[in-house]
Amino acid sequence: KLGKDVGFDETHRRHEALQAILAASSDRDLDQSVREFERQYGFPTDEDVLLRILGCEGLENRQLVVSALGGLKELQRQGQLKRLAALKPRLRSVQMAMDDPSIDALSREILSHL
Repeated sequence: KLGKDVGFDETHRRHEALQAILAASSDRDLDQSVREFERQYGFPTDEDVLLRILGCEGLENRQLVVSALGGLKELQRQGQLKRLAALKPRLRSVQMAMDDPSIDALSREILSHL
């Protein structure tokens, strides 16, 4: 029974960390929440969280955006993307806001397979 409780606690902590990312009220809070999650569990793979990262106004952390795009590309490869209507405008916004050739290429690649 103790093993089950430990697994539940870890799942609960992971869920709470994901919720902290979704609830971040500023770019700085978002960046900190993602970094904290990444230290404990690796980069988030939750589609809602990845979309939240891309939807953050004024986000300037290039590596965070590249990692989020990589996560979305992997979900796409696995056939697990569900929020396509939300994804297309986010990708286009990121392309314009970041003005970075590698981000543009990743965004275009994802868009071409939607």
